[in-house]
Amino acid sequence: NLSVINGPLEAIAGAGNLQAQGLIVSVLLVGATLGSILAGKAVDSIGRKSSLLLTGAFLLAGPLICVLGSGSLGPVVLGRGVVGVGVGLASSVVPQYIAEISPKHLRGTLGSVNQLTICFGILLGNVLNVLLSAHRWKFMFTLCALPPAGLVILALGFLPETPNFLVATGMVDKAEETARLLWGDSEQVAEAVAAAAAEHSGDGGITPMTEIFSAKHRKMLTICCMLFVFQQMSGINAIVFFSSILFGQAGFQN
Repeated sequence: NLSVINGPLEAIAGAGNLQAQGLIVSVLLVGATLGSILAGKAVDSIGRKSSLLLTGAFLLAGPLICVLGSGSLGPVVLGRGVVGVGVGLASSVVPQYIAEISPKHLRGTLGSVNQLTICFGILLGNVLNVLLSAHRWKFMFTLCALPPAGLVILALGFLPETPNFLVATGMVDKAEETARLLWGDSEQVAEAVAAAAAEHSGDGGITPMTEIFSAKHRKMLTICCMLFVFQQMSGINAIVFFSSILFGQAGFQN
């Protein structure tokens, strides 16, 4: 969804219409900001599994709004905004879900696989741009709806709620049952349930926002923030969204 707009951007917005091109690109980022803000509330109020379902619904609806629209700018902007909300939700909900259902010895690996597949998806979006004419952008967007459709089906039929959330909502027996389903009869079951219970005891596990700025977290916070700064200052978004136009302006015919 991030990169598929790269090739057909001029075909949708019009060559030279920089305002429309910028709107189509930036509305996804605005939506992602909103989605990332809502994600924390969602996972705590409706649960991790339902939040995954919500994420899939936004990522599914966005491309379909673009495809089913009249081909005018309005439906595309709306659809890209909806996609953005899904992207923002996914950036928080998916890593948390993975972390809470993973066996300890696979937690880091599965978290990394998630990031790698995001980059693989960006690559696939660009491959579609190469294989298909820019005027077939509706077909490209339809293909982008397939992975979230799979996520919705999995969330509805197969994915369990995490033991952490079940403990937080008082369903300790269900949490233990789910933990055994995920990890078998091992020490991790008891450890996970006990840790989740401790996290959500007393004040409900809510930590004051000021805690993140405390001295013990300062080094980690600084490193994390600088990683994001360097990532954005590298200009990667210009490549992800505009490389087709840039190559065209540089004289490449294909």
